[in-house]
Amino acid sequence: MNQDNSPGDLKNSVQVTGSLEITKMEKINFSESDLLAIYNNVPQVLTKKAVQVAITEDIVHRTNNVPIILETLKKGNYWIIAIEESNYLLLPKSNLIINPHSYQTVKLLFNCHGYQAEDTREFTLNKPAKVSPMPNPQQWKLEEMGVLDFSNISLLSQLQSELKKRKEEHQQLQSQLEEVTQYRAQFQYKLEQIQGERSLLISQLQ
Repeated sequence: MNQDNSPGDLKNSVQVTGSLEITKMEKINFSESDLLAIYNNVPQVLTKKAVQVAITEDIVHRTNNVPIILETLKKGNYWIIAIEESNYLLLPKSNLIINPHSYQTVKLLFNCHGYQAEDTREFTLNKPAKVSPMPNPQQWKLEEMGVLDFSNISLLSQLQSELKKRKEEHQQLQSQLEEVTQYRAQFQYKLEQIQGERSLLISQLQ
């Protein structure tokens, strides 16, 4: 045994006793491509097969050389699915809304193509991330980032965007109509004043 280890080296080392305790998960007989097709169309089917996990707050502010660790959490924003050949795949949960706040953690796990912070929330999963179990059965280590595509906006999103645009145009027209109505009222008042002054002038002349 090397006797030259300093107290600092011992403090930063991790000692693992016993065998690696793998989290027991029910594997599904799907290939990765099958899983992608199901997730992008009917993700609710996977709910009961998934382990929910989340990134801890300290990992969000990590430095580049610190591995990303996720922990099992009942209300976590991500799913881990076990498929054939002991592959553990990481996916965003089906109802995850990606806004500027949640994006700060999403971008640590997935390369986000076409993301726009203003209004983009809907995405397509192009590639799941890959994780591996840690000695602590409640923890997982990110091994490979996944890919999310925000550029393919669905018909529903297009209709919602169009509806929002129409509402804004309607509000603008309503505002303009109110201005015209107010101007007409002021013009009518001025006209009545002029007519009154004219009548008074005619009466004085007579």
